[in-house]
Amino acid sequence: MDLNSPTAINKEHVTNNFDCGVPSLNNWLSKKSLRNATKGFTQTFVVSTNNNLVVGYYSTAMGTIKRQHIPKTLQRNAPNEIPIAILCRLAVDVEHSEQGLDEAMLVNAIERIESVAAKIGCAAILVHYLDGMDKFYRQYGFIDIGIENTLFLQINNAN
Repeated sequence: MDLNSPTAINKEHVTNNFDCGVPSLNNWLSKKSLRNATKGFTQTFVVSTNNNLVVGYYSTAMGTIKRQHIPKTLQRNAPNEIPIAILCRLAVDVEHSEQGLDEAMLVNAIERIESVAAKIGCAAILVHYLDGMDKFYRQYGFIDIGIENTLFLQINNAN
């Protein structure tokens, strides 16, 4: 089955059949993702089939983190509030799991965030993960910063 590259969610995407095995992630996609994107709170990028059936998604937002929560090596000369991107959610439909889609979406999210960071200023990515998912993110360089269920990845903003 051919899948489309991640694209911003729109009303044509079919989300009500999505099932990643976590009801809160399923519900958020079908009931809140489009509305949040419309209001500018988050942006959700979906991977879909040619008939717009969503099989995976991730959501991002912008935010800040206090300097004392970032690694000590980055704190020197940093402002009190550090601009960050937040990877709020990442999920794959159970019928498409174990195919590397989660990895491909994470790489896409990081690349998308790095592209924006070079233009607007953003020092890192925070990911909020569900229990047990930290191992997945750690293999891509995310580190613990002492905030529950949250990991940190520094972005290289050099052009």
